[in-house]
Amino acid sequence: MSKLGRQTYLEKVYACWLGKNIGGTLGGPHEGKPGPLELTFYDPVPTEPAANDDL
Repeated sequence: MSKLGRQTYLEKVYACWLGKNIGGTLGGPHEGKPGPLELTFYDPVPTEPAANDDL
């Protein structure tokens, strides 16, 4: 197994948090809806992260 440098590790953790935040913001309004859903666009596109208890 290879080792990560500190900076690479921090970048990966940041990317993980960012992706989780984006997923929660885009998916939050659709929680509880029967699925699977086929979403092709988010209208309106959020400009700020939503409050998210999943983070």
